[in-house]
Amino acid sequence: QARWIRTRGATILVVLGMAVIALGAAGMLLVLVPSVPAWIGLVAWAVAGFGMGLAFSPLSHVALELSPKDKEGKTTTALQLSDTLGAALGIGIAGVLVSTIGSITDSETPGLVVTFAMAAAVAGLGAVLGIRVPRGRELG
Repeated sequence: QARWIRTRGATILVVLGMAVIALGAAGMLLVLVPSVPAWIGLVAWAVAGFGMGLAFSPLSHVALELSPKDKEGKTTTALQLSDTLGAALGIGIAGVLVSTIGSITDSETPGLVVTFAMAAAVAGLGAVLGIRVPRGRELG
C-alpha cells in the first residue's frame, strides 16, 4: 500500500475502504431479519474487515508522513491511543444503545438496528471526509 500511496495517493484507498466498511455494517442489518441465515453476518463482517484493511493502513501512513521526523513517536502514540479509545468508545456506546433500547422495547433487535445503522452512517461519513486525505504528491 505504501507504494500505491506514493504513486497514486491515499485518498482512493481511504474513501473506498470506508465505503466498504459502511457496506459491511449495513449488511449486518440483514442478519436481524429472522429468515436470513446467520452466515450472512460472517460475510458482512468480512467485508467490513476488508474495508478496514484498505482504509486504516493508508491513514496511519499519511499521519506518519505528515509528522516531523522528530515527532514520529508522538504520532505513533496518538494513533495507537485513538485506535484503542475509538474501539472502546464504539463498543461502549453500542452496548448502552442496545441495552437502553432493549429495556424500553423488550427486544434487543431495535437497539441492534440503531447500532448497525449508526456504524454504517459513521463509516459513510468517513468515506465522504476521506476525500480530504492528502494525496501522495502532497506528502512530499
